[in-house]
Amino acid sequence: MSFFRALTLAITAPSPLRGEGRGEGSTSPDVCAGASITRENHSPHDIPRKPWPLTLTLSPKGRGNCLSRAARYRACVPTLLLVLASTVHADTTPTDLRTAAEQAVRAQYGTAGSRVVIVPTPLNARLHLAACNHPLQTHLPMREGTPSRVAVSVSCAGTPGWTIQVPVQMQVFRNVLVTNHPLARGDMLGPGDVHAEERDVARLGYGYIESLDQILGHSLGRPLIAGVALEPGDFNGRETVHAGEEVQLVAQLDGIEVRARGMALDGGDTGARLRVRNDNSGRVINGVVIGDGQVQALP
Repeated sequence: MSFFRALTLAITAPSPLRGEGRGEGSTSPDVCAGASITRENHSPHDIPRKPWPLTLTLSPKGRGNCLSRAARYRACVPTLLLVLASTVHADTTPTDLRTAAEQAVRAQYGTAGSRVVIVPTPLNARLHLAACNHPLQTHLPMREGTPSRVAVSVSCAGTPGWTIQVPVQMQVFRNVLVTNHPLARGDMLGPGDVHAEERDVARLGYGYIESLDQILGHSLGRPLIAGVALEPGDFNGRETVHAGEEVQLVAQLDGIEVRARGMALDGGDTGARLRVRNDNSGRVINGVVIGDGQVQALP
């Protein structure tokens, strides 16, 4: 007999003190051996639906039988309730594991400006882990960038303890810069060339650009079509001197500084070596960029 069936029978079984007589002076000899219940001083017309008051009459022999049966009823119910209480601490379910793992993912990747979307990943429905009397603990591996999949370690520090890896698939949306129109190699981008658009950065494995300040002074290293998200690898190094612009050529000779105007034939950032054509002599001089529009001539 199942637990719930036994509990139902124990609660709904007729009490040994309940009679079924309906007429005056009626008795219920089937209540228990040697006992009868009699309704006194009322006719069926007085209280047709209530068998009260009743008088329980027990013989010495029947008293023992009734009390033993009543005792069994009283002892049965608490025992069954104890069994029921022992089943309250159910196993840790796959839903519990997913909830803990997803909360950990949102806490780590749901930074300001991010919108995290969890893609449901079903776990084995037959997975059974012991109930954990402590809050579930989670741990995520440290990784650069934003992955689209991550395995969250969920563990129980109780006794018996356990640890399981829960896979989580996610999308992390942020506003990134996207090109408005085709761009050529060497272009310097401005506000009219790009716009902010929400993209899943978990799919941008080579990084992304969120602000024009990140690419200030950098030119495109390759052509781009319209509608693509900008990546750091799309740009050359920052250029303080651009090819074709006029620069000031600085030379040191015996402690004397000489300055002349020239045209940069190459571009580069501070410290980069490039060629400059002297406007006065027409000579091409090798130099090093020392600042915006300034090139130090090499001996």
